[in-house]
Amino acid sequence: MLASGASAADRRLTASCAFRGAGISGTLGQSGQFGTVVGTYDSRSGGLGNATVSAMNVQVNALTATVVLNSTNFGSQSAGYLAGIRSLQ
Repeated sequence: MLASGASAADRRLTASCAFRGAGISGTLGQSGQFGTVVGTYDSRSGGLGNATVSAMNVQVNALTATVVLNSTNFGSQSAGYLAGIRSLQ
């Protein structure tokens, strides 16, 4: 994940994940104690549309989140969970 932007209001999060081979780009925000990203996605299979990453729980060594992709060109929805850990190297 790559975060960029001069201020919290302009914060952008670009995530490339193995979730259906999708790249997600959107605005990083907060909902209560959890982070959210609302934006768009495109995938290697040609899908594109709206993306929501919610319930992001970021810890020192781990990240978990819920991912929902709504395709605007195929008319489908994919949903699942994302989790990652930091290497100790």
